[in-house]
Amino acid sequence: MQLKIALLKQQHTEILSAVAELTKLFVGSFEEAGPQLGTARTTLARLIATHLRTEEEELHVPLRARGLTAQIPAFSDIAAETRDLRLAYSAHIGDWHARTVPANWSGYTASARQLHAALERLIKREEEEIYPAAQRLLSEPHQGSAALKR
Repeated sequence: MQLKIALLKQQHTEILSAVAELTKLFVGSFEEAGPQLGTARTTLARLIATHLRTEEEELHVPLRARGLTAQIPAFSDIAAETRDLRLAYSAHIGDWHARTVPANWSGYTASARQLHAALERLIKREEEEIYPAAQRLLSEPHQGSAALKR
């Protein structure tokens, strides 16, 4: 499990790096940022999608399979926060497209900054409240397999 937590944290680092790269573009005008904006947004979306799949497969599925999610006090709260952020991100992508971004650059950058701040808070919570507990719980012998061996 240690390597999987390390992978999830590495993905977080990559996501935060992509957020920083995208945010650097907000300093200038749309005309200055435009040529790199699509690539930066696509990169961030790809990294987030990859991370969500990895987190589901490597962390959430094993925790649910062993009935351990309830033993992590923040699990359901962070799961709800993740769901809400995914919905907000989808709405953001729908609202801010090729026509609306150049028409309201300051509105787009303000919206993106809000999402980025929420993403950074979520990442911090996962790393502080979910990952250590999951590491401990999934490292313990599985009770179901011990019962079968008797």
